[in-house]
Amino acid sequence: MTPPSILERPAAIRRVTEAERPGLVLDFDGTLSEIIPVGDHAVIHPRNASALRRASEKFPLVAVLSGRRVDEVVDRVDIPHVVYIGNHGSEYIADGVYSVAAGAVLKADAIASTLDHLKRAVSVAGLYYQDKRFSASAHFRNAADPDKARRQLEAALVSAPNMDEIESSWGRMILDLRPISALNKGDAVTALVSDHSLDAVMFVGDDTTDLDAMRALSSLTSIAAVSVAVLSDETPPPLIAAADFTVRSVEEVADLLDLMAKTRAHTE
Repeated sequence: MTPPSILERPAAIRRVTEAERPGLVLDFDGTLSEIIPVGDHAVIHPRNASALRRASEKFPLVAVLSGRRVDEVVDRVDIPHVVYIGNHGSEYIADGVYSVAAGAVLKADAIASTLDHLKRAVSVAGLYYQDKRFSASAHFRNAADPDKARRQLEAALVSAPNMDEIESSWGRMILDLRPISALNKGDAVTALVSDHSLDAVMFVGDDTTDLDAMRALSSLTSIAAVSVAVLSDETPPPLIAAADFTVRSVEEVADLLDLMAKTRAHTE
């Protein structure tokens, strides 16, 4: 069963906004930005840019948490007072200062050689590969035959080197590769709660790696935690099952951010 719309649940919104130190944490692709065939062209939706800026003025913490490299996230959002987190929680930029999270596992050679193997093994044209230092991705949305590309990627993983060091996960037309035991979005959300002394958090995401954040929040029983899934035809069913509430589109994320900021303003 699909959870209800958060926009129709004012009590759930107040549960976060009326806390003393609430935080908002959002994914980027598919949440603040529409999913597009060429990932390098993704930009924050204009309404989300305005709404995120307003929210950043009302909440003790607003963070954008992405699988992209953190510098890419900053380039695409570029709003002051927002904490930027990249590579699923391995690297941060806050107040212009770059840092690598404690416990981040750097296996650049293993990631690079595995990605090279996939490039050689998959013959379908149109795949887009990203080596992000702490992780890597293979995007097949724009492949000539996306289904064939996924099948070939699956087969290539069986014979890929270093798979005893690397874990793989499938998302919305994407294969993600990360070192085993590397940090994930759940670790990042947990660290944000601790580092910023938060007593409430709302997380918004749309894809498989966002499950880590939702699961982490569900285990933090000492704070008010709300997870929101952004719905689309591609939203993974496990993410919907893990979410407390939903929004129906990237544009409704802007509606949610505006509502959160307005409700927060009434408590100040």
